[in-house]
Amino acid sequence: MTKVAKKLVLSFDEQSQSYKPAGHNLLAQESTALTEALQTNGTKSLVIDQEDHHCNFDFHRCRLCKKAAEDATLKHTQTPRQEQHVSDAVPEESEPD
Repeated sequence: MTKVAKKLVLSFDEQSQSYKPAGHNLLAQESTALTEALQTNGTKSLVIDQEDHHCNFDFHRCRLCKKAAEDATLKHTQTPRQEQHVSDAVPEESEPD
């Protein structure tokens, strides 16, 4: 059986200057559609490769999603301003297939 890579999408909240979960357990096409919708609304986003399927149905309450959002926010606050616009995607370490 082939393992399908799942994606986690985080949206950036300008007001709080932090990332928040926007979707998880997404296929590549679904994550692309979500990031395009967020960009249309003027919201920055990150797409992260999930290491495993997130068991929690609600991404707002998912412990793994919250941790990824906290890590992305921390990285964002520690990155010099000129480097923040280099990439909108940050890969998460994934397990080999």
